[in-house]
Amino acid sequence: MIIKQFPDINWLRRQAQTNFADKRVLGNQKLPKAGWPNVVLNTKCQGTERSDIVSPLSVFLNISGKSFVKVEGKQVLLAEDNYCIVNPGETYNLIIPEGQTTETFNLHIGEAIQQEITTYLNSTRLHLLNEPFNLSQQPQALPLKSNWKKQVIRKQLNKLKIHYAQQHEAGLNDDIEYELLSELVLLVTKGDTDNHLYESRLEALKRSTRLELINRIQTAIDFIQVYYKESISLDDLSQVACLSKYHFLRTFKEVCQCTPSQYIAGLRFNKAWELLHHTDEPMTQIATDLGFSETAAFSRFFRKMAGFPPNHLRKPN
Repeated sequence: MIIKQFPDINWLRRQAQTNFADKRVLGNQKLPKAGWPNVVLNTKCQGTERSDIVSPLSVFLNISGKSFVKVEGKQVLLAEDNYCIVNPGETYNLIIPEGQTTETFNLHIGEAIQQEITTYLNSTRLHLLNEPFNLSQQPQALPLKSNWKKQVIRKQLNKLKIHYAQQHEAGLNDDIEYELLSELVLLVTKGDTDNHLYESRLEALKRSTRLELINRIQTAIDFIQVYYKESISLDDLSQVACLSKYHFLRTFKEVCQCTPSQYIAGLRFNKAWELLHHTDEPMTQIATDLGFSETAAFSRFFRKMAGFPPNHLRKPN
């Protein structure tokens, strides 16, 4: 189901804490069983804080604007190009800053989808045939971090948005919603797993030291994925990571297999390719949106990255 405004915070805390034991959702609709239903929160807001909510498997992302997600002292800043995942049972805070409009598209996933996907990913086909309803597999806990919203994820989100736009009163047992949500959960879960940093790439260090370095590099990546369109210096990133400039640069190259500037260029190129290939946005606007001072500078950048000029991606009239 999709909801277009934040529900009463006290009601939500109670329902989340009891795992919807009364089998009731907004509008007093009755659930077939206790537990979080599948909910998409698509709302526009100019500043709010939703705190101390026990989460199901949740994917936080924005259509526009910025928001913060906090879990156990860790905070991730979200814009339109990244997302983060919160594990079932974790307590989260969602903060939307004052002074701007943010449109959310947060996914709160019921137990059925997450258990079925986890079982599917971690079981043999023979096990799935012999025990089709044994959903005992527990999902792997994922770290709270920024993940890049790849084009395949954007396409699935768009399918879901179109479905909701066409189904103004989608019910609680909507098979198409189940199909679209389950595919999206699979994509973001695999994307999170594939996007982790490799501590094994660091030199021989104590595990606690490696994990701390990984955490600090991830904090810098979280920052990059929000501000990649702006001018970001090594000094900025080393400050964010609380490391000296050289130590940060060396560690970043070890775990990411590229320099910070190459990482930023890769994000800009991916975004440019997406906008050129999937939108009609003018080249001048794309250049401005990606932080280039002029279209010629953007064209030189794109040609260097792709081997051909950006207008080659545009279909002739």
